[in-house]
Amino acid sequence: MKFKARFFSGESLEATAAVLDLRETVFEIRSLDGRILFSRPSKDACFLFADKSGDRVDIGVIGEKDYRIIVEAPEVRDILTSFLPQIAAAPRGQGWGFGLKISAGLVGFMLLLGVAVWQLERIVPALIPDEYARDMGLNIANEYIEETGGQCKNAKGTAALQLMVNRLVGSGGGARGMKVRDLTVRVADSPTVNAFAVPGGQIVLFRGLIKEASSADEVAGVLAHEIGHVYHKHPLRGLTRSVGLSIITTLFSGSNMSELTQQLIVSGFSRSMESDADMEALQMLGDANIDPEPLAGFFQRLAEKYDGNLMAALSFVSTHPASAERAEKIRLGKRPDKIFSPVLNAEQWQALQNICPKVDKKDADKKDTEDEVTI
Repeated sequence: MKFKARFFSGESLEATAAVLDLRETVFEIRSLDGRILFSRPSKDACFLFADKSGDRVDIGVIGEKDYRIIVEAPEVRDILTSFLPQIAAAPRGQGWGFGLKISAGLVGFMLLLGVAVWQLERIVPALIPDEYARDMGLNIANEYIEETGGQCKNAKGTAALQLMVNRLVGSGGGARGMKVRDLTVRVADSPTVNAFAVPGGQIVLFRGLIKEASSADEVAGVLAHEIGHVYHKHPLRGLTRSVGLSIITTLFSGSNMSELTQQLIVSGFSRSMESDADMEALQMLGDANIDPEPLAGFFQRLAEKYDGNLMAALSFVSTHPASAERAEKIRLGKRPDKIFSPVLNAEQWQALQNICPKVDKKDADKKDTEDEVTI
């Protein structure tokens, strides 16, 4: 039996359109042209997630923590159980120690509240205490950084990055009172052109993003966009929209960290969230006297590099407005009354570019196959 599927291998955040081929004792993932991407015994499949309707099932592979197979079809969970009976059970979980801190009374209150699903993404984040959001985000960011190559900790580069954060947030303008202490910004040693925010003020930039940028101001623009997500609590809202009230019960009862991490990345943000973050970035850059033009130029350059197909190239932000639209809004929002100055001097920018260890030949060869733009 065969099903259309989306396959995440962990090598990038881009989903591969694939076919799940189920047999009596084996399951395979094939590309649309018929190539076998992998083949495993059915017993190696593990259940990660299913929506309440049973029309979507996320399947993992034992021993491959980054693999995720998403299958969507009417009553697909019931159909798949004849081949993979384990997906009729509860999702696997390892548990979060900090999740036990969540009050059972909060869970009961939310259940009794009975609000519509479209309201949850605004209500639930407001009810999760900041300390729990920080714990959640720290665990998610730590795991993701570890899985994508580790953290870059060069002292001069780290200092330059902190200067950038201080310049953006220290004014207290665009982020409307957000403090530097509310943010933790780190660099993951990965060639992917990417950056993302998770709950609790955790922001991760990738080595590939810094290398792709032609100036510190371009990096500052992307960072300002991610800070905008943090200010509006978009990571918590995105998770709530994706998993609903189970975000609360997950914290209370424990869950697999990699599952929630992948869910956050896969779900992404809505177009309105992305637009709000862009507008927050414009305000923040203006208040810090940083020219927003490099941010517009960065997205435009990436679009041109990838033949204008930014939606295909930017897998992580599949819900972003089109690049031309974003660039136009950024340029229209530029404040003519401002006198701009570079966010970093030449020496500081050089230090930031060298924040990660030099890429050896093995990593360079790997980069040739994995360098996908996903910002």
